[in-house]
Amino acid sequence: MDYYGAMFFFFFSIRPLAWMLAPAAALTWNSAALSQTSAERAVRAEAKQAAERGALFYETLLGELNVQAGQPQVGYALLLQAARRSGDARLYQRAVELALQSRSGEHALQAARAWKAALPDSSEANRSLLQISIALNQIADTGPLLKQVLAQSAHDERQRLLRAVPGMYARASDKPLAASVIEQGLEESLSSPDTRAVAWTALGFAKLAAGQTQQALEAAIEGGTT
Repeated sequence: MDYYGAMFFFFFSIRPLAWMLAPAAALTWNSAALSQTSAERAVRAEAKQAAERGALFYETLLGELNVQAGQPQVGYALLLQAARRSGDARLYQRAVELALQSRSGEHALQAARAWKAALPDSSEANRSLLQISIALNQIADTGPLLKQVLAQSAHDERQRLLRAVPGMYARASDKPLAASVIEQGLEESLSSPDTRAVAWTALGFAKLAAGQTQQALEAAIEGGTT
């Protein structure tokens, strides 16, 4: 075989191999590029998280420093902002505490509502919002909240809470409304064998406070027939 014949044979022999190797080389390059892109994204994500943690720490520290300096309302605003940024229940609770310390019921209600919105299944958030709403005489929408708090309570705690319900609403300016809201909140407790007696008794006291004597008597009978 002459030189040209050998080269012709070599070229046509190696060409299929080249076509086979080309996709592998491209795949290797693409994998490397993708790995580099993924690494860059991971670094950027970590840097972003670090910056967010730094901002959160700064807001929390500055909030507490303002509290120590006698500016609880400023501290409250900073801690509520930090709570919203992080979703941390402890920061929401601290914001509520600071609002109460500064005797700002509206701010306490705002923080409790934000806590509830961020963590709707938090028993602490629900209890705080219920107590603050009742204390501020904003009781119209507390029925579902009372029901949720009762449902989240352990058996013994639920019994104590049911006994305390009439007293919790005792300062409501609209007693018939309070009785209606309590009845709504106790809906499940009134039919449950474990809580039926104490729930009907609590409702009876609420009806009596509202001047609804006949309904109070009926509630007492229901509770006594358990």
